[in-house]
Amino acid sequence: MLRSLAIAFSMYSKIPVPQFDWRERDMRYVMAFFPLVGLAIGLGQMLLLTLAFRLCLSRLPLALFMLLLPIGISGAIHLDGFMDTSDAIHSYRGREDKIRILKDPRTGAFAVISLVCLLLLALAAICIFLDPAHETGRFHVSALFFPRGNESVLEAMAGIFWLSRILSAFSVLTFPSMSGGGTLSAFAQTADRRKVLGLLILQLILVSFWILIQGRILGFFVLATGGASFLYYHWKSGREFGGINGDLAGWFVSYSEVAMALFAGLIKLLWDNLS
Repeated sequence: MLRSLAIAFSMYSKIPVPQFDWRERDMRYVMAFFPLVGLAIGLGQMLLLTLAFRLCLSRLPLALFMLLLPIGISGAIHLDGFMDTSDAIHSYRGREDKIRILKDPRTGAFAVISLVCLLLLALAAICIFLDPAHETGRFHVSALFFPRGNESVLEAMAGIFWLSRILSAFSVLTFPSMSGGGTLSAFAQTADRRKVLGLLILQLILVSFWILIQGRILGFFVLATGGASFLYYHWKSGREFGGINGDLAGWFVSYSEVAMALFAGLIKLLWDNLS
């Protein structure tokens, strides 16, 4: 299992891990450990908030650091898939042409436009949550048991990175794979499906409790948006491509995180204005 953990972090993050030759048996639990990269990003976000509080960092630099931290930890691997998929989807061509565009290493205009829009929406979501809370961005382990106002909402949002990767791993094991699915298809085929699904369900329960306890009503909207994003991913990938590959999984992780944060942020603004 430790080898599967190392492969997951080697493949989906820039966190240093021991390197070795991959064997088929070493890849059985990669999809179970892949979501832990999201957990590491969430913990990094909370530690960043603590450091920003100590340094009295102003809101805009903090928002930019919070935007860049997940990219730095993940190595932008999911954004690469988001860009490739955006190019294919916005070509408005037949399935075969879309698959060809998806596998084309060149970057098109729609990929760049989509990425810029995604990052701006992500920055907007971060600013919404930092607006009333940037002076109280402290993280304490006791927050799980004693949630505290705006701080707990920020900590609930940090769970989004873990949740998106859990759902992405579920898709690898349950969605149809695109022909020639590459490394992702290999992970799906070699996975100990029963044990991996069990570990993913356990992680889903843990992150759901975290988001609900910390975010309260906003946590519910985060989970609902995550579920809706997952259903849209299933429908869109089947309709447009006939299955998923690594690029589509990255596309889902990227847009679902922004969708969850932004929708919860808009609900928060509405709630604050009405109260």
